[in-house]
Amino acid sequence: MGSLRWRALTGVLLVTVFMLAVGLPAARIGLDRSFEAFELRHAEQALARLRLQLKAECEIFNRGIHDYAEWNDTVAFVEGHAPDWLERNLEGSLFDNFELDTVVITDAGLRSLSAREPKAQGRGTNPADPSLVASLLEEPTSREVLGQDGPYTQVEFHAGQPYLVGRAAIRRPASDPGTTSAAGLMVWARALDSDWLDRVAALTQVPFSLAPPTAQTPAEPQVTLSGTRVLGTLPYRDPSGRLTAVSLVNMSKPLADQRAAAEQVMGWVLVASILFTALIGGYLIELLVVRRIVRVSDALGRLRASAGERARGDEIDALDQGLSELSSELDATTRSWREQAERDFLTGLGNRARLLGDLPRALVEGPDNDTLVGLLLVDIDGFKAVNDSLGHHAGDALLREVALRIGDSALQPATAYRLGGDEFAVLAPHLGSVEEAADLAERISLSLQMVRMIEGRPLAIGASIGIATSPYRNPVPASEMMIRADIALFDAKNAERGGSRVFSEQAHADFRDRIEMESSLRRALEEKRLSCALQPIVFSRGGGIAGFEALARWFEPGRGWIEPARFIAAAERGQLVTQVDLAVIGHALEHWARLRGQLPQSRLNVNVSAQTLLDPRFFPAFEALLRRHQVPARALAVELTESELGISDDRIEFGIAHLRQLQVPVVIDDFGVGASSLGRLARLRPSGVKIDGSFVRDLDGDGGRICRVVVELARELGMRTTAEFVETAEQAERLMAMGCTLQQGFRYGPPMDSDRLDAWIDERLRTFGGFNPVPSTLN
Repeated sequence: MGSLRWRALTGVLLVTVFMLAVGLPAARIGLDRSFEAFELRHAEQALARLRLQLKAECEIFNRGIHDYAEWNDTVAFVEGHAPDWLERNLEGSLFDNFELDTVVITDAGLRSLSAREPKAQGRGTNPADPSLVASLLEEPTSREVLGQDGPYTQVEFHAGQPYLVGRAAIRRPASDPGTTSAAGLMVWARALDSDWLDRVAALTQVPFSLAPPTAQTPAEPQVTLSGTRVLGTLPYRDPSGRLTAVSLVNMSKPLADQRAAAEQVMGWVLVASILFTALIGGYLIELLVVRRIVRVSDALGRLRASAGERARGDEIDALDQGLSELSSELDATTRSWREQAERDFLTGLGNRARLLGDLPRALVEGPDNDTLVGLLLVDIDGFKAVNDSLGHHAGDALLREVALRIGDSALQPATAYRLGGDEFAVLAPHLGSVEEAADLAERISLSLQMVRMIEGRPLAIGASIGIATSPYRNPVPASEMMIRADIALFDAKNAERGGSRVFSEQAHADFRDRIEMESSLRRALEEKRLSCALQPIVFSRGGGIAGFEALARWFEPGRGWIEPARFIAAAERGQLVTQVDLAVIGHALEHWARLRGQLPQSRLNVNVSAQTLLDPRFFPAFEALLRRHQVPARALAVELTESELGISDDRIEFGIAHLRQLQVPVVIDDFGVGASSLGRLARLRPSGVKIDGSFVRDLDGDGGRICRVVVELARELGMRTTAEFVETAEQAERLMAMGCTLQQGFRYGPPMDSDRLDAWIDERLRTFGGFNPVPSTLN
């Protein structure tokens, strides 16, 4: 253990000597650089002040010459329409106001029309020096300014004398509807003599001079330090970038005296600081580092000794070896955890986290060509029935088989993922076209077509697939790709099971419409805007009123009447079926409580979804509605579609048994088009069945034979039959001859609101004069 402490002490001493040997010269260099940096910043600020002052002088020139150049009278003079303009305007006051020495006006060809300079006495003007005028109009500066919109002022040298020269194209104002081309050029020149230089130097506190540019003149402003002096150059350029003049700055360094005193004080402070730091540092190294390293090294040494290994070197070497091994183990563990976190444990495919990491890279790392990257979302049709009927073991086996089939169909470089439940994804890069993505979806769909036996009946397994694509040249965001694939999958599941759909704007619009429909339906339920209409049900023999069926209705402001099929589908998607069923039942009971006095033996049929029977909230709310409206349960009948009876869920039968316990009859609606078995029908023992309207419309064909079989089957099971969609007298008579108990359809009356229903009942009472009794065996 002593070796580490001696090495630490030796290191502290060596570092202290090194810091003293290097620190003092380095500190002096740093101080010099600090002073130089300050002096350079001071000089740069001086140049900036000088630049701003010269810019201000140029702005004054620009504003003045701009006003004169775009003056209509000036344009008229150049165009030959105001020959007396010179005597009226180009006089001594102009030269006095702007301290001008020369004013030149040319036409568009740069031919001088007037060149004036002020008289030595008075306010008049004299002709300008021709050589100076020729120099001022020299190409290319004048020609370039003639072609630009605004004025341009710069410092130039002419015949060895610096001038502030402003040039502006003479043109009509922008508001003038006439031509905007230049009619001529106006040039102002002011000689920058020693008085002007002294005045500007006093304003900016920068001593400077002006000189013509040379080959050594820098392209940009430059500041250098030379001994005790600070030198600066500030170049000036014309519109074409050509150097025209340069300001030379020569001033003394501002902090020459303070530098020596600062160096002496800093040296003593630095020596004391290094020595004090070395003492404190040595103590802290011993306390906070050496002792802890020794303890950790001893612990690692004991661990390695228990494993039969011996550390080489001192404590640091032992610690390095132990930490290297520990780091390797941690890296391996981290990689294993990351792999597990991004892999589905059941199928071995990548999971949603892996897809969300791979998709952005696939979108941005592709080639810059016309190929596409495709994302396919695959939803297994029939999985829930297998999982619920055969158990989770069968469901897991099905998912593993699906994963293998998708992997076999999605060849490299495509990658398959399981996102959760029965939803899978395929990421397919380098697709040549959308049709290629559709072909891949078709292969996957065909590979997933299989059959499972549930309760002795075959159940077809398939897949619905949504497809989204993105071009590599203009990729869409990964989140947008997921949304598009979800919308396409939703479209496929709604269009046909086992099909595939490519994302389209129409599908997106339909999806938004469905979302808006669900949102509007929620608001309608909250605001109690759902209602119902009652359609009569009559006895086949005698035409007496047997009851009414309550049919859901929804009027939405701004949309009008919404078709029941649309909002019932929206309710199923939004888990709102129970609320819709209860809202319609409540509205129907409110009307029915008023009608029962006139129709004491009639019955109200209400439609209830199988999802509603599975909802534990339904029966308490249903019984509360019966109590609130004081309607006995036997005066109602619940209609349940045959297709929903095919759901293999014991809770469905429990719900029907609960209705029977409440003495609420159950009627099987749309009988003959569902998939319920006759054995289950006998076990449920409904009070009646409603023959689907498709068979009633086809009484001359197979529909008529099916109607007779259903009527006979119902009679044998002690159930009454109701025929839907009866529209003609011939249909009514043939159904009555078959023995059909009840009939419903437009022949007897459409679904009606309360006002129309009262009138219909009154007319029916006058026609038939009473009601047919309901046989007690069918109650």
